[in-house]
Amino acid sequence: MALSTIHSARQNLDKQVRAQVIAKFTEEFVFNTTVPRLVSVSEATAGKKAVVEIDSASPATLAFYQLIREIKELIGDEQETSAGNRRVAK
Repeated sequence: MALSTIHSARQNLDKQVRAQVIAKFTEEFVFNTTVPRLVSVSEATAGKKAVVEIDSASPATLAFYQLIREIKELIGDEQETSAGNRRVAK
């Protein structure tokens, strides 16, 4: 799976890179969530902390929470598919 980080939806280069990643891997393998380019992310990295510790209301923090929800959805879908494909031994 691919994740767009240090992303700015207003930057043409970022849009182009994301489009290229989607073209290469298809939308099925690219998270919808993007992690924005923000000072709070840089501060967290420099301080060796999670961005949620630096700014719990940061758009980057919210993006990571969205990513968690997206991953949980994927795992849930995979578990349902796996459960449906299991054969019961008699």
